[in-house]
Order: sequence, then structure tokens, then C-alpha cells
Amino acid sequence: MNTKSLLAFLIVGLIVLGSVVAFLFTPVLVKSPSSSSTSTSVSTSSTSTRAFMSSFAVALTDPPSVPAGTSALFLNYSRVELITNSSSYVANVNGSVNLLSLVNVSKIIATFSLPKYENVNQIRLFVSSVTIEINGSKYFVFVPSSVLKIPVANVSLVNGTVGALIDLRPHVVVTYAGQSLRFILTPVVFAMPFTAKEVNVS
Repeated sequence: MNTKSLLAFLIVGLIVLGSVVAFLFTPVLVKSPSSSSTSTSVSTSSTSTRAFMSSFAVALTDPPSVPAGTSALFLNYSRVELITNSSSYVANVNGSVNLLSLVNVSKIIATFSLPKYENVNQIRLFVSSVTIEINGSKYFVFVPSSVLKIPVANVSLVNGTVGALIDLRPHVVVTYAGQSLRFILTPVVFAMPFTAKEVNVS
């Protein structure tokens, strides 16, 4: 073997050896694109789910009819439920509202997150107790039903509805059991849909 042949053989050998070494020490990142794709898919799915949800508020207002000398009429509630065209949604909220403070004012008592395709047909307000203060004395008020089932019409979230306003018009009737005073609440109640521009609720 002459000098030129030996030199060519050495050069080819070095090239082959370099290729083998480069192959062995080159990092192989096979899973990175798959991981990135999965993350993007989850994020897109989550964003899509949020896009189809809408906030829905239940507000309460009240022009009450009460006996003379009444300074407060407290309605205590333990739960608010929405009945829709496909399901029911529950807000386990406890609260107390002085109905005398809601004359020409509205107050949000519960909020829900609903799919935008839902139509709300009924609101159920679970009343735990009612008390009245007359001339500095407090009395319990009898409520015929602990659940007020309030129909709602034309409440479609896709039409821009953001909530329903419960117009609670209770009449407190005074009766006597022997020599004892008794108070009975007879509510006249209905609900109407509202948009953000129509009603200013607190």
C-alpha cells in the first residue's frame, strides 16, 4: 500500500469514526413535541368550556306590606335552586335579608355558572325562618311553606340575560291565638329576567 492509499484510508476511517461518535452523543428529544401538543390541547379545551359558561345571578327586591310600627322584617334563607330545561343547579348559601331595606333596591342572594344554552324555568328559595320587629319587640312569623317556588318566563342566557329578579311582596297578617299575637307571612312572589343594563343590583 503506497502513501496516498494509506492516507485516503485514514481519512475515510476518521470520517466514519466521527459520524459514529456524533450519533452516540447527540441528544434524542422524542417526547417533547408530544408533551407540548397535549398541553396545548388541554388549555384549548379548558378555554372552550369557559366560553360556553355564563354567570347567572338571583336578586331579591321587596315592597312589603307590614303592620304599623314594624322596623324590620328578616327573611332567613338556606338554599337557592334553579330549575332549567335540562337540569337543576343548587347554591347552598345561608343569608338573612331585612326586606324593609329592599324597597326600590335589589340585592343578589346567589350566583350560578350555567351553560349558555340553558333556559331557567323556576327558582326555588328555601326559607329557614322569618322574624319581625314591631315597636322594639321581635316575633317569629309563620310561613305556610318553607320553599317558595317561583316561576320564571323567557329566561334564555343566549339572549343576554344575566339573572332573575325575585319580586317578593309579602303581606304580614296579624292574628290571635287566645291572647297571643301571631304573625303569618303570605307572599305574593314572581320573578323576571334582567340584563346588566336594565337593573342595578348590589
